[in-house]
Amino acid sequence: MATISGKFIQSQSQLLSSDRLATQRGIIVGNIWSPAWLNRLRGLTRTTSIPLDWYGKPNRNWLKFEDHELQQDGITFRGYLPEAELVTPLRQAPYAVVPTGAGDDDDDRPEIAKLSLPSRISFITAAGNTPILVVGRRDSVAAKFVEEFEIGVVCRYDANEFQDAVEYLCSAQVQQIMRSRITELASALSADGIGEWIWNSLAHGRPINTRFENLKPRNQNLPAANQRLPQFKQKLTDASVIITLNEVTEKHGTGALVNRIFAGTPRVFSIRSHNHYGADHQFGDVSIQLSQRDCTRHQAFQNILNALRGCTVARAFCVPYAPDDLISSIAVKELFDVPLGTYIMDDQNIVVKSIPDPLMLEFLSKCSVRFATHPELRDAYEAKYNLKFWLLPAIVQRSFLLRQTTGNNL
Repeated sequence: MATISGKFIQSQSQLLSSDRLATQRGIIVGNIWSPAWLNRLRGLTRTTSIPLDWYGKPNRNWLKFEDHELQQDGITFRGYLPEAELVTPLRQAPYAVVPTGAGDDDDDRPEIAKLSLPSRISFITAAGNTPILVVGRRDSVAAKFVEEFEIGVVCRYDANEFQDAVEYLCSAQVQQIMRSRITELASALSADGIGEWIWNSLAHGRPINTRFENLKPRNQNLPAANQRLPQFKQKLTDASVIITLNEVTEKHGTGALVNRIFAGTPRVFSIRSHNHYGADHQFGDVSIQLSQRDCTRHQAFQNILNALRGCTVARAFCVPYAPDDLISSIAVKELFDVPLGTYIMDDQNIVVKSIPDPLMLEFLSKCSVRFATHPELRDAYEAKYNLKFWLLPAIVQRSFLLRQTTGNNL
């Protein structure tokens, strides 16, 4: 992450008036690194009529636009301002937009879209005290930064999601909590003394302190963490609801496999019953952790209704491990009358009895298709429940496949 001059850092959070928030007028700071990103963003502002002011000095030899046409689409190009002047409009904006790549097959500038943390994010955060809306890739470094520190939200290049995100960020409660967290994070981004810090670190062959290493995701080291931020939930249309035990992450085999299987599935609403990996979950357009433990069936169904309020559901799929997973899956199936599938990777019913037989039978009976990872697991469940299972082995990413053997010894 970048540091900024200490003279610009906001030492107190600055709340905007309700009239200012009602305008929903956001700001863009710095360059937009791809014509495709700009065109997608123009489509959002044109469709939603949400206005943005853009301050920057883009290379207009390759990022071509006409100011009046851009303004017709809802983006007013204000040109370049030095930092000392830029802080004023930045602090008056309810939120700042940071465009990234869309993450699709024709995405351009992937080196920036995925692995770059734009230096303007530090300036927006520390100098502007301004919440951030990252548009595009959820797996980008920028998206992970604002979500982990809970100083902004992420949405795709989708007009409904963009509208929902702006409305969320412009609510007074969200503004108060996010700006308070940004203020406490800002001091860590000061550039004051950073040159001496680097030279001393060089002399010691290591950082002389861990000021940056110790920044904690989700504000674990900040007092504002005890303020509960209202959950931002996008209202998905024709969602694919995918239910798992815990976080979908590369830190465990099931998480990596689920990510591999459902890569490219649009509009995923991810429900997990537990957190076992520090809430490290980078899967789905919307994701929640929802425990159904000790809930009555009525309460469990109500929990699912509350979680999916505003969404429509097209289908559901469960990788079961705990009773909660089955209960949530049954609720989605019954409430939305959609097809349900399952993929059993690990037994929790035959050799071990973590999932009661009546619940497993009810769940499997409601599934339109049932998969198991290997023949022995398939045969055991078919024999016990007299229901057809199909094989789906653990798959491997195509790029890792060895297509021919060589004569070289490994």
